[in-house]
Amino acid sequence: MTHEYDDPISNEKLDSAARLALRWRSETPSAELEDLAASAVLKAFCTCATVAEDAVEQHLSEMHSALIAEVLRRARMILEGQAGGAPAADAVDMASEQSFPASDPPSWIWRGRTGQNPQ
Repeated sequence: MTHEYDDPISNEKLDSAARLALRWRSETPSAELEDLAASAVLKAFCTCATVAEDAVEQHLSEMHSALIAEVLRRARMILEGQAGGAPAADAVDMASEQSFPASDPPSWIWRGRTGQNPQ
């Protein structure tokens, strides 16, 4: 069983926070999506990734700001997909982006026994 502090930031939690922000937006359409994303980050992530970082830096930390920006980006992607715009990235596309450059095969140059290319 994993503990909440083992991996405080994951794609699942980012997606969950984006969906939460959008759910809140459907309940309160007049609310700004940016504010809802900030609230969703506080709700979805443990304080070690938000409040503790803010306390150390004595302002909104870089980590906290990046989480809000990413949740906002994902929420907007979901909205664009629902509005008939560009389709939201599916799980395969996201996994591909996240695995780069590990998914690229290493370059390989065939060399003969003498170290020369074949003819």
